Amino acid sequence: MARFVRSADVVARRIAGELVLVPIATRTDDAERRTANFYVLNGTGEFLWDRLASPADIDALVSAVTQHFAISAGEALGDVERFLAELADCGAIDTVERT
Repeated sequence: MARFVRSADVVARRIAGELVLVPIATRTDDAERRTANFYVLNGTGEFLWDRLASPADIDALVSAVTQHFAISAGEALGDVERFLAELADCGAIDTVERT
């Protein structure tokens, strides 16, 4: 099972009380997608971002979310999968295969 970790190609800063991610390198050859975007994380996003300081798999992230936010595993799984997909799309996380 794959694990996910923060990418070195993103800068995270707290600005006006919000955690903002700014990808500093593009991962696409598509000129239309090479823009200076930034991403503001909500509370759940910040919680997950903290856990991605070291490699974590989806099961561990879902478990942490269900425990912290007292939601169902199904709801947490959907939230985690969407969050990871968005981070992967902007180059904010890397995938690490288990050895």
